[in-house]
Amino acid sequence: MKKPITLFLSIAMALSLMGMSAAAAGKQEKSGAEDSETEASDTNEKKQAEPQKQFRVELNEQKKELQKQVSELNQQKEELEAQYETLLSSGDTAGAEALLTQIQALDEQIQGVKTQIKKTINERWMVVKTMYTDEELAQFDSAADLITQMYADAKTLAAGCVTVNNNLIKFEAPPYIKGGVTLIPVRAVAEKLGAEVSWDADTQKVTITKNETVIEITVNKMAVLVNGVPTEITLPAEVTCGKTYLPLRFLAEVLGFDVTWDGENEVIDISDTTTGESTADATAADTVTTAD
Repeated sequence: MKKPITLFLSIAMALSLMGMSAAAAGKQEKSGAEDSETEASDTNEKKQAEPQKQFRVELNEQKKELQKQVSELNQQKEELEAQYETLLSSGDTAGAEALLTQIQALDEQIQGVKTQIKKTINERWMVVKTMYTDEELAQFDSAADLITQMYADAKTLAAGCVTVNNNLIKFEAPPYIKGGVTLIPVRAVAEKLGAEVSWDADTQKVTITKNETVIEITVNKMAVLVNGVPTEITLPAEVTCGKTYLPLRFLAEVLGFDVTWDGENEVIDISDTTTGESTADATAADTVTTAD
């Protein structure tokens, strides 16, 4: 009787080991498949992100070139207008009329280029929308409504209104203009500028650090410290929609960036002065004083 029992146990153990081996192989195969799916997903996201980033860069470069054209055309127009006034003063009405025709032609060119700029801005908005979910856009709009209720003189800006070296910034709450000064959520912009941000809730102080530059800002105070030196800002930092806001131009320029404000299209381009990636000529914007 012992031999059949021993044989039976041997066969059972062999079958058990084969089953365990098959199960392990199955798990390994499944795990490998999941890893492959994850890698494939990451690769697809990267493939989708690259053309999108390239598209954003191309749109920004196109806009800058068009703004440069507007600047040059406006300069030509100003020169002709000065000559026109001189001819009128001297009584040369025929010469003045001829210049007026040229001025009107320049006006048409300027409007045509501005139309192209608006088209590139609209295309940029379409890219911006792909950066947000419907829920995030709803949250952004709710924050914009709240800001206009909180500050009677505030004007909120659209999502995608700010770029840093051609990269769009994704905001949870919108930048806004208040008292002629553009205020931005500090962390979203500072980190895009390559700085680190820390917040002390007890003292209501924000510390921004980039290389050797340290900026210390206390909410609701006009004076800030830049490397320990007291500096006045145009508007104090304030907490809005749970975000600390600060004047944009002050932050960007202290960290070594140029700011260009396009008032007609309400977009702000920030570029790193240390890399030579300059923005379009500031005179291309209708006003450059708002983006503080």
